[in-house]
Amino acid sequence: MQTAPQLTRKTFEFLADELGAIMEWPTALHDVADALAKTNPRFDREKFLRRAMNKWEETHRDEHVLEDEIPY
Repeated sequence: MQTAPQLTRKTFEFLADELGAIMEWPTALHDVADALAKTNPRFDREKFLRRAMNKWEETHRDEHVLEDEIPY
């Protein structure tokens, strides 16, 4: 079995920002975080998810506006 290369904090930050911006739904970020956690025992999964989710929300802010007004 091939071992994964050691990734740096800068790489994890880049991945959080880029993946957070392009994911259709943020739930997929949890799968990414699980995979990344296997690459580095010091990987901070919660920090990664916080950053990626913030980027997702920033990117998709205007796409998921609920129109819940009921016209009478």
